[in-house]
Amino acid sequence: MTKGGDFENPLEKAVQLGTIGSRSKQREETRHKEKKQVETTDTPPTTPAVLTKQRTVSKEKEGEKRQQTIYLPPRLIRTLKHHAVDQDTDISSVVQTALEQYFDAQQVSY
Repeated sequence: MTKGGDFENPLEKAVQLGTIGSRSKQREETRHKEKKQVETTDTPPTTPAVLTKQRTVSKEKEGEKRQQTIYLPPRLIRTLKHHAVDQDTDISSVVQTALEQYFDAQQVSY
């Protein structure tokens, strides 16, 4: 710390003020507004029995992907990596195609 309470770097300032790992007020307010917008609907009030059937569910965006960690035997990981390189694609695409084919064969909707 320098004279007059000035901080030498932002990290030192965050440590002294205790703000490491906390969310900023602006970010928290934005999240709160977004949550309120999702909860707000233009539908007229209905009975509680109907409300239980109407849930706000975010629809998947076309092409949206999320990360999922899975554990595989080393030989499958090695084969998966080599196959992805041989096919000039990424591992996620290989796994996605394999899962889609598996679920189609099992007649599981996804």
